[in-house]
Amino acid sequence: MKVYKPILALSLVLGDYSVSGCDLHTQQDFEKICLSGGHTQASCDCIYQRLEQVYSHKLMQRLEHVSLQSPALPQDFAPTFFSVMRRCDKEDMG
Repeated sequence: MKVYKPILALSLVLGDYSVSGCDLHTQQDFEKICLSGGHTQASCDCIYQRLEQVYSHKLMQRLEHVSLQSPALPQDFAPTFFSVMRRCDKEDMG
């Protein structure tokens, strides 16, 4: 069951980008969606910052236009996202 929670969270985050029709241009947009997924402000900030460090600001802005199967995403994006999310949530919980 623990495996499904990160997959659901990622699906919600990426799905909200494409369904909403809103452009993802800022960290605040990412955080708003992340917060709606049940994460804390500190955890969402951590997730975004770490993903941006690993990939780039440009990639983070393009997330709304891609799916997990898209060749536009690095092959390690989903596992990295899950790992970063777990670490940030764990750090936030103390």
